[in-house]
Amino acid sequence: MKTKKLFLDTESDEIIELGLLRLVKDLVDYEFFFALNKVNGNIFYRTDDLVRKAEYYHYNHHCFEAYHQETRSCFQFISNRSNLSTKQREITELFTMEQPSSLLLPEHPEVDYIIKSSDPYPDFSLILWPENLVFQTQPFSLSSSEELYHLISYYE
Repeated sequence: MKTKKLFLDTESDEIIELGLLRLVKDLVDYEFFFALNKVNGNIFYRTDDLVRKAEYYHYNHHCFEAYHQETRSCFQFISNRSNLSTKQREITELFTMEQPSSLLLPEHPEVDYIIKSSDPYPDFSLILWPENLVFQTQPFSLSSSEELYHLISYYE
């Protein structure tokens, strides 16, 4: 009697719910998170950078994290724009798409931070925003077919 092997493809249709955050004015990371920590009871702190490796450069994106005590959820802020790029090898092609600066979401260049929650249905209204510093958080769904999905799930 033969046994049948069943394989579960869990990543085929999973979706990560994110929030896209735009700042009203250009602020350095520490200034924004200082203002954010002043109005929130939870403290956002810097964690290891998210590193995206490309052919010619490695791009580092700042990550910040906080734990919400009441709902027991973790909020993670990832900088959309790379803060550091390390050249891996010399560019030999005349027309290459890689540049020293990179965006995680190139279709949304106005977005400053990508917000991820540990909850399956995130509620970003739990975060108190500093007055006159941010626009309303825009919901964004990320499917498993996108590169950013795999990058975020690797760093979880």
